[in-house]
Amino acid sequence: MILLLVGLFAIGAQSNDCGQKKDTKMNGQPLIVKVKCRDNDRCLFDGKDIFIQITLYNDEKNEVGFPLEYIKKRGPIIKLTDARSKAETNVPTHIADWDLKEKFTTIGPTQSITLEWVIAADELVQYGADVDLYAEVTIMADILVNRQKTEFKGSDTIHITKKK
Repeated sequence: MILLLVGLFAIGAQSNDCGQKKDTKMNGQPLIVKVKCRDNDRCLFDGKDIFIQITLYNDEKNEVGFPLEYIKKRGPIIKLTDARSKAETNVPTHIADWDLKEKFTTIGPTQSITLEWVIAADELVQYGADVDLYAEVTIMADILVNRQKTEFKGSDTIHITKKK
């Protein structure tokens, strides 16, 4: 009876560990996306464009191929959500050369790459001058993991507020 209880406890502890791992890594994706405002840690809006840095961390033991040039040209998917009204708008992406999707930049294990993007001031004031928005920045692309193409989707959110 004691062995049975110990065995059940061990199984429960293992399943808890698995649950915690899932929470730290989005959908088992090999890359982690982190977004921050460049030279503006608190993402304060002063009426000018907001420049953001998007960093992709390789959380795998293997190299990951990422279409960096394609994403730099096309841009991330950005959804703006007004904190007060909950109204949402998608910031338009750009047109990029389709061939760039096949040009992969290698991200080694535990390494990262960073790209920059800008959210125009006009996009930020569409819900009023007293800016209080959440910007969900999503990167979607086919990547190479172990020389196999796989779909990647990762995102991070920043809070942009009016500078007082």
